Amino acid sequence: GALIGWAWLGPMAQSLGWVHGPVNNYEHGAAGWVLWVSLSIMMAESFTSLAYLVRTVIFKPRSSSSSSTKNGRELVALDKNSGVVDDGDDDQDDDDTSKQLIDPALLAVDPVPPEQQVPQTWWVVGLGASAVLCVVTVAPIFDMPVYEPLVAVVLALLVSTLAVRTLGATDINPVSGVSKLTQVFFVLISPGNVVSNLVAGAITEAGAQQAGDMMQDLKTGHLLRASPRAQFIGQLIGSGASVFFSIAAYTLYTSTYTIPSAQFPAPTALLWLDTARLVSGQGKLGENVLWFCIAGAIIGTVLPVLAIRNPRLAPRLPSAIGIAIGMYVTPNWTIPRAIGGLVQWQWQKRFKKHHDNYMIIVASGFVLGEGMMSIFTALLHANGVK
Repeated sequence: GALIGWAWLGPMAQSLGWVHGPVNNYEHGAAGWVLWVSLSIMMAESFTSLAYLVRTVIFKPRSSSSSSTKNGRELVALDKNSGVVDDGDDDQDDDDTSKQLIDPALLAVDPVPPEQQVPQTWWVVGLGASAVLCVVTVAPIFDMPVYEPLVAVVLALLVSTLAVRTLGATDINPVSGVSKLTQVFFVLISPGNVVSNLVAGAITEAGAQQAGDMMQDLKTGHLLRASPRAQFIGQLIGSGASVFFSIAAYTLYTSTYTIPSAQFPAPTALLWLDTARLVSGQGKLGENVLWFCIAGAIIGTVLPVLAIRNPRLAPRLPSAIGIAIGMYVTPNWTIPRAIGGLVQWQWQKRFKKHHDNYMIIVASGFVLGEGMMSIFTALLHANGVK
């Protein structure tokens, strides 16, 4: 993606006079021109993958390879260690002693003791209160009619259900696809309104992302036999604290640095803005970029279809989303990621056991270290230290 966007398309558009600003300028330069091609690839891939995931999760026929019957009722195979139902799709031979055939009706019984369960009134009242708070907060801030954020919240509830089911079945949370789908749908609710389109997409993506994260947290706690009620309380504490920490961090960075700028271009925000402008009829494509966008959309459609149709070929195919990200993110971010990927690949190839034990820890250390140092650097800049 970086080679296509920054070594070919960008320089080509610049040399042919299709753009007239600096290369890194997302409004008038090559970066903005390439952004349209990246957006077409991303939207095509998102919608194609989302359509397949919806088909897989909702319309997939029940497999019978791991089931039996008892008194005319179909039984399912349950892994004794993980508590996960075997869907029969794994081609590898499983240890039959680790499986137990049970009546699927028993799966509806919560194995958690009543005193550790989350009371229904907690999440129902919390969901209602947070929805009302979202609507009454967002509507006046962005000068929107009350019904627009209300519709966005309803859409968020629907796509969150889809996101959780998809994440549980495939380990992929399709937040990019559902947010873009919401932006397209919201044109019918508020045509020509870019701000409403952005807010609706943001509410939907946030809902799907948080629902997926919570589902994974609770599933991990279930495997570890942790109390769901204790987890729920811990999440409430973390969510409440994050409100203050997030605002403080945002205020620190925006008061210290100019955002967007050459140092912090915020390309994802520009991607969202271009999507909103495009579906709202206010976007203006770059000069001669249309045919490249069509080619990008074809690539974004063909690659996931090939991966779906040929699972053995999938590991050798490039990710369409990866290509798109490499095109709209500047190379100074992409190149270190590529280097990290190569290091991780060689590490896994040469020292697999060591890699499996320590890779996540080392990677987390890099992320945590840079995050802490960036806050420390921002504090120094805020106090006049250069």
